[in-house]
Amino acid sequence: MGGNTVLVEGRAVPPGTIAPIALFRAVAGGYFEAMGIRVLRGRGIERGDIERSDTVVVVNEAFGKTFFPNQTAIGEHVASNRPPARLGEGPNLRWLTIVGIVSNTPTRALADPNPASQLFMPMSIAGGPDFPVSALAGPNTSTMSYVVAPESRRPS
Repeated sequence: MGGNTVLVEGRAVPPGTIAPIALFRAVAGGYFEAMGIRVLRGRGIERGDIERSDTVVVVNEAFGKTFFPNQTAIGEHVASNRPPARLGEGPNLRWLTIVGIVSNTPTRALADPNPASQLFMPMSIAGGPDFPVSALAGPNTSTMSYVVAPESRRPS
């Protein structure tokens, strides 16, 4: 997991302000089912997304309310606001398409009154030990956590 400011395609960040922050999570197909996280609109990350290295993401409700108040986030494009690779150049942004919205989950405490904005991406596009830090689209997947779900909660 990592965190960064997020840019929305077509929206400029006003001078003197900082874009809102979101937590970035790299996940595999079946993650939401295994964790018991409800997909509220759209769809979750699928195995094919990972195999094709599709630039799709799923966001939580808090993300949607922060970045897309009074509208749906599905179909919108966002990017991790990373610095340019070389001084004087613009950033090389990787635009990610939002395909689903999931329920909020606690990140700091079980009864968190202000859930953090979270963005879930296929681990194949996040980054890994072979990626330079300037090229990461999300968290570095060289360190992972595993979730094991009982047979009754496994995706079909």
